[in-house]
Amino acid sequence: MKNILIFYFLSVSIVGNAQFIESFYLGIDFKHRCEQMNELSPTKYILDFDFCSTIDDISTPVYLGFKLKDRYYIELGYYKSFYYAGYMTDNPIDMVEGGANGIDIIRHLFLNIGYDVFKYHRLSFSPEISFLYGKSTYAYRRPLELSPWFNYADNKGNIIITYSPNTWKIDNGLHKHYFFLAPALKINYRVYNGLNLNFKIGYNKGFKTMGYYRGYFQINNEPKEYIENETKGNYYYFSMGLNFNFQFKEKPHIEKSEFVEMIKLDGKLKFNFGINMSSELFSDRANRYFLPSFGPIVKLDYGRLSFSTSVLFAKREFSIHRDNAISLYDMDNGTTSIYDLFLKYKTIESQSYLKYSFYKSGKWKLSAGLGFYIVYFYDMTGYYTLQHSDGKNVKNGFFLFSVPNLHYKGITPNLEMDYFLNKHVVIGVDMGIKSIGFYNSFMDPAMVNVRRKPIYSLNSNLTTYYHF
Repeated sequence: MKNILIFYFLSVSIVGNAQFIESFYLGIDFKHRCEQMNELSPTKYILDFDFCSTIDDISTPVYLGFKLKDRYYIELGYYKSFYYAGYMTDNPIDMVEGGANGIDIIRHLFLNIGYDVFKYHRLSFSPEISFLYGKSTYAYRRPLELSPWFNYADNKGNIIITYSPNTWKIDNGLHKHYFFLAPALKINYRVYNGLNLNFKIGYNKGFKTMGYYRGYFQINNEPKEYIENETKGNYYYFSMGLNFNFQFKEKPHIEKSEFVEMIKLDGKLKFNFGINMSSELFSDRANRYFLPSFGPIVKLDYGRLSFSTSVLFAKREFSIHRDNAISLYDMDNGTTSIYDLFLKYKTIESQSYLKYSFYKSGKWKLSAGLGFYIVYFYDMTGYYTLQHSDGKNVKNGFFLFSVPNLHYKGITPNLEMDYFLNKHVVIGVDMGIKSIGFYNSFMDPAMVNVRRKPIYSLNSNLTTYYHF
């Protein structure tokens, strides 16, 4: 290991001195995609569609990049991503929108090659091509989730039956290795020396089938529609991110702008340590939930810029309101069965924010920024109550529930207000909005999907810092 590190630094030094590599940079992107399904058996109500609105899974590629002379750049990176296969419907009942199965969790290694075709002051525009290798996890182990049989019924007596087997090694877990090709267009903006923001749109092309969604869909007494869709990992995507650049040769002169003049970094790195009391408030359109958590937080200040990281612990319980819960048609009794669901679980959450202070006066400071969160779930249990619409056959039960991902992540805009009690003690309050992937994912199969909107959470933090 020691010899490898010595060789690396010698190679970087030699190449850097030769000025073949102008700089290198470290970056992270936040990537949202719209998956494409391939409809193998066209049917009456099943749509040939993209999973743009139904799958909320944000990938976070991290990478090491090298800026070459003559405007070329090369990036090497890694990320993990969840792939789905599913279907959507356009039926007259408008009660069931569709469904999806988790096909695979892929660990990607990628190589990006790009060229700056346009540069103007801080702005550059670049086409690029990505070569991706993906290693399957479902090829080595069974997936967590299984798709059951659903008999949906509405209050007008309409019945929709859906079924999907989702069998390992037949519908998913097909191959151990995958390759992808992804052309993209990127816009890069240099905020400050060493700090860049980038925005990218692209298309990911797969070359072999990753998995299938098979089953059937039936409305009342109409003939069954047999579903057979496949995914090859094709998707459109949009990403935004940032990278930190390190120059090998002398830094180029940066034209002055109003934004850079506002920063005025004082060159002093300040350390803060404290306690973070966090809470989430969200609504599923039937109930509102208040979910608290707490944990330590570390914050670094550098002039008007700040970076903070906190680890939060929570024990949470909530119920799914019967207006949104599963409504199944009981063939034997000829009536509707309604589930009330109660979930109980624990989480560990990491929250990180990069912020800029745009207002300072006396003991007050206002900052705005962008955050990244990742939530891990464990100790998940649930209870249910089943009651027929005729008031008979009430039954209570217990179940262990699982979710497609054991963790969820995303980005959140944030606004913070700090008040300095004295030169060492600071109280801060901040608020942001984030999409709650866990609740959306769990409720997708548990709801009577009547054009249900995504659930967004109002996230707030009360922090007390000790300012060193």
